[in-house]
Amino acid sequence: MKKQIKRFSMHQTSKVVSFFYFVVTAIICIPLGIYELIIDERLLAAEIFAMPFGYWGVIYVVTMGATWLYNLIASSFGGIEVELEDSSKE
Repeated sequence: MKKQIKRFSMHQTSKVVSFFYFVVTAIICIPLGIYELIIDERLLAAEIFAMPFGYWGVIYVVTMGATWLYNLIASSFGGIEVELEDSSKE
């Protein structure tokens, strides 16, 4: 059975995608920031610790724009088409 994704919720999609980027960036930046603190680079460490929050905001705005553009295009030409099937429960 083929279905089309007609519309994405702009806020919900942006919230989830930006949080994902926040977590991934934090996993990378926390150890790097700790390393910078160990070698006594406090200013650089502060910038590195702030980086996930910056990504969170930027990615939220970029995803809002991308979902807005998708919704605009999908309303004119149709959405992304996926094929679904019922799973057999054993």
